[in-house]
Amino acid sequence: MKPAAGSSGSLTRALLTLMVVSVFTSAGAIHYQTPMLGKIAAEFAATPAAAGWVATLSFGGYFFGTMLLVPLGDGFEKRRLVLLQMAGLVAGLLVMATAPALWVLAVAAFVVGFCSTVS
Repeated sequence: MKPAAGSSGSLTRALLTLMVVSVFTSAGAIHYQTPMLGKIAAEFAATPAAAGWVATLSFGGYFFGTMLLVPLGDGFEKRRLVLLQMAGLVAGLLVMATAPALWVLAVAAFVVGFCSTVS
């Protein structure tokens, strides 16, 4: 396979490090809330079962992202798709961090899962 025009064709150490950190961060994003479900339930005065929907929707989003977004890499420019997914992931994580209600947290968890298929 030939390198793209204007590229050196090799990965620099800095670019490879950025890629590794991005992959591990995005893949780990669907797991970050799981150990905190008890605290989430207490924070929102919800039952543990209700708080469990946060993790469920996170993994459900990952499933739907795998089914719907990953195949788009064959038909669209990958760079743009990756940047859009990373932007969605950051936005979803920011909403999760500032969620005023459990349902907002759960919807944001779905978005985070959906966009975590970026790797």
